[in-house]
Formats: sequence, C-alpha cells, structure tokens
Amino acid sequence: MLFAGVSTVIAYFLASGLRPGREARLAFPGVTNDRFALVIEETDAAFDADRVRRVLEEHNAVHVEERAEEDPA
Repeated sequence: MLFAGVSTVIAYFLASGLRPGREARLAFPGVTNDRFALVIEETDAAFDADRVRRVLEEHNAVHVEERAEEDPA
C-alpha cells in the first residue's frame, strides 16, 4: 500500500513536470506572493471584452491584459 501511494505521487510529479530545481512558469511576477491571476475565456458570442475590462478596472484591478492564444488543433 505504501509503495502504491509513493508511486502515485512520483508519477504525478513526473506527469505534471514538477521537478526539484525547475523554474516556475508564472504569468506575472508576484502571482504567488500577494496577487492572483484571473483567466476569463471567451466562449460565448455575446462576450464583451470591453465590458469585462471596465468591470475589472472599476474594482481596482492592478493589471488587466488581454491575450489571444492559438488554437491547439
């Protein structure tokens, strides 16, 4: 039972790419200290990026950035 548990943890770390000494891939500096990142995906035709930006800025967002990602398919 112990061997199965330890093997599962090791397999998880190998599959996720978490290894000792590996540098973290953070979107922004400070995201793990005193800030967090919020990802909003556009999945609806009625999505209004300008409205989302206004709402975030009205609530004192420190940084708002819009990114477009390539379709992996």
